[in-house]
Amino acid sequence: MTGGNKTVSVLGSINDTTASNRTIGTGGTLQEKIVGLAQRVSDEKNKLVAPLSYVGSEGQNIFRLLEDTIQLLGEVASAVATHTHRGSPPPDQSGAFSSQSSKAQTIKSKLAPLIE
Repeated sequence: MTGGNKTVSVLGSINDTTASNRTIGTGGTLQEKIVGLAQRVSDEKNKLVAPLSYVGSEGQNIFRLLEDTIQLLGEVASAVATHTHRGSPPPDQSGAFSSQSSKAQTIKSKLAPLIE
């Protein structure tokens, strides 16, 4: 490892190819600014690991939308579990609906800490 800075400016294209693995490490922030399309294609899988995640536009995080959807699903299950039809008893499946509401809240509680 050497000290100092490295700056590369290219007016054309840069094509990097390696026949094996490639590792990039940084001790600070890695920021990419892309004017056009950013596309990553993998034959196996794409893995994002971070304590907090944000994917979406400046104003919308798809993980927050997923969390909100799970919350809504739990609320719907709770409402269905206790609903009646003008004086009739709650549905026979009220226990199942209540269980689904609890499951939705459990999933939401796992997702919430991961969202920025």
